[in-house]
Amino acid sequence: THVLRRRVLHEVREALERLPIVRTICSPVRKLMETMTSPDSTGFKQVVLFEYPRRGLWTLGFLAGDVPFEDDRPPAHSIFVPTAPNPTTGFMLIVPREEIRPTKLTIEAAFQMIVSAGVAVPLTLRLPAEVAANFDETGPTPA
Repeated sequence: THVLRRRVLHEVREALERLPIVRTICSPVRKLMETMTSPDSTGFKQVVLFEYPRRGLWTLGFLAGDVPFEDDRPPAHSIFVPTAPNPTTGFMLIVPREEIRPTKLTIEAAFQMIVSAGVAVPLTLRLPAEVAANFDETGPTPA
């Protein structure tokens, strides 16, 4: 039954991926997720938060690698910032280590949040305390 179930799921996924909208969004996302979450891949290491594009605004990104300095300082990090709702596009930033806040999000949960354009917020996402201070000072006004 396990083999039959896998075969049916494979056929259903292939049929869905033939649909134009599904093909343009889901197929690249699935391929990127398979590549980045594969245990033998050199994909993303961790989901992180950092302030970007300005202080007080927090961006979700994927820790991709280290960028060394010429001197003996600890390296900065290259962070991939995906765009919503298509996380296969985005941009790369080099961020100093002290400006990065680690999260407990899995890469899969972060991708789900990005693909849903922030509608599906994982329960494990917790913002740094300084975010609350920013909202308390200048926070959004109730509707």
